Amino acid sequence: MEQVKTNQHYLKACACGLFEGPARVSTVLGSCVAVTFHDLELGLGAIFHALLPRSAELEPQGLGASWVFRYVDSSIRFLAARFEALGLERRNIQVKVFGGANLLSRAGSGPWPHCVGQRNAEVAFAELKALGFRVKAHDVGGRQGRKIIFSTADGEVLLKRIHNGPPARV
Repeated sequence: MEQVKTNQHYLKACACGLFEGPARVSTVLGSCVAVTFHDLELGLGAIFHALLPRSAELEPQGLGASWVFRYVDSSIRFLAARFEALGLERRNIQVKVFGGANLLSRAGSGPWPHCVGQRNAEVAFAELKALGFRVKAHDVGGRQGRKIIFSTADGEVLLKRIHNGPPARV
């Protein structure tokens, strides 16, 4: 029996990966949000790791191409457009959302009246819903970071809360 090698990738903050073959993609999240997308029929997987909620709140003049994945909203819109260009139907894409821990907060006025992590998660769910994606699973909020490993072959995500117990399959 031949064993298939899987490519291993580490996804940094403000980055995205779109994979047409089997890969295992890991990332570590605090207040950031990562969203995974998986189309089993085509064997396509995508993931992004965004730092902040909405691009218009900090980049009202528009985004340069290098800043798209800094923000949750523009990351989701970018991938939705890519999926459409590839002919993928949103109803066939399995979506999972992770992160958004309450690690960084800003008091007072400003673009985020709540914790950045909470806003990141809120924006992710709102954008996904507005664009017609259904979230199959999520693990957001709390006060602990997370490490996730996304398998593009089957859409499974291995999640480990940092400093709290054994990994769980999602």
